[in-house]
Amino acid sequence: EFLSRAGAIFERIAAGNTPYSRDMIRSASFLRADCAYDLADYQSAIGLYDRAAEAHVDTPEATRALFQIANCYWHLGRREEARATYRRALFNLERLDTPLAPGNEYYKSIAQWRSGGQA
Repeated sequence: EFLSRAGAIFERIAAGNTPYSRDMIRSASFLRADCAYDLADYQSAIGLYDRAAEAHVDTPEATRALFQIANCYWHLGRREEARATYRRALFNLERLDTPLAPGNEYYKSIAQWRSGGQA
């Protein structure tokens, strides 16, 4: 229930019809997707992450969203789409000047763990 309420609040902020800063609006769009992911609504999370990433291309948040989209596909049993999205996310990660928290090595290791050693 709390995640659903938080998602609705983030959705209103992300719409941009509020007095919040651009950074808060950007963060809210990704947090809205995170709420859907945490609620295991993976199909909705894919769409929300995708829209947020498209609106904020070439940001660390957009690259993190790609990893989350790959995770959504994985949870939905769509392994090939998960791996393809993961490879795209790794490519973006290499292009970034700013490392993602908790760090690039964490994201790189997930692909190896999921695929049994092969990204």
